[in-house]
Amino acid sequence: MASTSAWVQPGYGLWKLKNRITLDETEAHDYWVRGCTEKWGKNARADFAWFETSKYYALYCHQAGDYAGSDKTSENIDYVNFNVLPKEKANWQIEELPL
Repeated sequence: MASTSAWVQPGYGLWKLKNRITLDETEAHDYWVRGCTEKWGKNARADFAWFETSKYYALYCHQAGDYAGSDKTSENIDYVNFNVLPKEKANWQIEELPL
C-alpha cells in the first residue's frame, strides 16, 4: 500500500498517538490506513502523520459520510492492534484532540 505525503486535516475526530512508534513512519501510516479500510470499507478516510510543531503523531479513521458519528478512530485502534500490526508492535494508544 502506498503512503501519501500530503496530510488531509479532518473537520472532526482528530486523535494523537500517546506512545512512540517502533516502526518506520511510512510503514505505520500504511498499517493505519489498511486497518481503517479493512474494517470500515474502501471509502473510509484515514490519515497518520507527524506534527512537528506539537511533537506527536496525529491520526484519524472516518467511515464514509461527513458527520461526526462517522469517527471510528477509537474502534480502529483496537482493530489495528489486534489484526494489522505485527504482535511485537501492537501497543498503540490514542487520545482525542480538540479541534
